[in-house]
Amino acid sequence: MLLDPRSAIVLLIVACLFVPFPCAAQPVDRFQLSTPPTLVERLDAARVLRQVGRYAESAVALRKILEQAPSYYRAQYNLALLYAFQGKNDDAIAAFDKALVIKEREGIHDASLDNSIGWFYLLRGDFATAERHLQSALAELEVDEGVSDSTRSKIYNNLGTLYLYMGELDRASDYLETAKSKFGSELATRNLDMLRDLRLRVERKEN
Repeated sequence: MLLDPRSAIVLLIVACLFVPFPCAAQPVDRFQLSTPPTLVERLDAARVLRQVGRYAESAVALRKILEQAPSYYRAQYNLALLYAFQGKNDDAIAAFDKALVIKEREGIHDASLDNSIGWFYLLRGDFATAERHLQSALAELEVDEGVSDSTRSKIYNNLGTLYLYMGELDRASDYLETAKSKFGSELATRNLDMLRDLRLRVERKEN
């Protein structure tokens, strides 16, 4: 017996109603996969609060997360960033150090942490410490599989900026050229223009 096409459509629709749809994807922390999704959601919400300048609320949220999960790497890292944005340098250094300890203990590969610490010290004129951390970030790129091109670009830009401040113009040029050619960084392009102007001024003085 042939089945009425209209009946077939009805049966198909009814069947679909009983097929379970997949649940919405749960948030996952790529560094610590066992982190409960609810904790990841709270961390992401705290990050947004920081990004929109609601620092006090972000701090409260991050501290509550760390009370519950003291070894949560991203929470400790984001607390350090928050302190840095607030200009609380001593608190930022302490929080960055704790994040580094967790990173080492948990075997986490994250180039962005050393990059952030390097930039923090660069802005404060501690070039030796900045260089150590930025070079560590560069080395971490070899093993940090999830690192974004944006982070890669920042690391090369920051190294270029550091060596520009240190007067090592050739090294600065190498890193900035990489940021420009590999990642299309407009910031690197501007810094290279500034570097060329600086070299011209130096040449004129020497002549």
